[in-house]
Amino acid sequence: MSISITTAFKNIGRGDWDNFKRGNDVYFEGFFKLVDHCPFPMFVYLEQDMIGVLKEKRPNGLPKSVTLVPMESVTQAPAYTRDKQNTKVLNSEEFKNGIKGMNVKHPERSKASYNMVTSSKAAFVQFTKTIAPDFDYYVWQDFGTVNLESEGVGLPREIDEAKLSNKIIIQSLGKKDKHHPWVMARLPGAVIAGGTIVIPSDLVDWFAGKVINMIDRFHRMSLTDDDQNIYLQIAWDHPNNFDLTNVDRRWCRLWELLS
Repeated sequence: MSISITTAFKNIGRGDWDNFKRGNDVYFEGFFKLVDHCPFPMFVYLEQDMIGVLKEKRPNGLPKSVTLVPMESVTQAPAYTRDKQNTKVLNSEEFKNGIKGMNVKHPERSKASYNMVTSSKAAFVQFTKTIAPDFDYYVWQDFGTVNLESEGVGLPREIDEAKLSNKIIIQSLGKKDKHHPWVMARLPGAVIAGGTIVIPSDLVDWFAGKVINMIDRFHRMSLTDDDQNIYLQIAWDHPNNFDLTNVDRRWCRLWELLS
């Protein structure tokens, strides 16, 4: 069994937001904890401005097990291919009427690039498989997750191979019945934790394609939402390809659940 880790960070101005405010320093602090403790090969996607920040903060470079990839290389990522359409939907009267009465300060309802960046995880993982095709599992890990939790939660760790499978594993925050995308977009709180996603090699390309198709489906409904709604709709449409049985209501505990 071989595992690779994919992570990425795109500067979309989080440090200037009124809600959910996290500056670049917060994310890089978490990322360096990830780099310093990760037992698996890692592929890191950054745009040129963030590569410059990385080199300033770590002038001695990263471990040999880490491959730094220019994010702009991933031309198929929704952050690049679907961002204009997503902004158009976000600003449309149909969308504004659809979320009327909801907390519009949440980034998935107010920040133009947020939803397409969070929905680009599968595209980055797919690119990792393209340049490093021999791993059994390709795992997405949020860039700064470990900085947001105590005691190193979110750090990749020793896992029980028997808990891996031929399905895409995503941590559930509690069982929820299937809902229409618009209903999910109006629900308060999260249903899954997308900070860690374990993808078997033979499902990487399939998953990336389904994400693009689901984004386009959302846009045709004048809807935009973050990756959690996108992934759940795909999982509900294709239950045999997903494992959502790892349940912990605390954030980003999937590595613990697989240990």
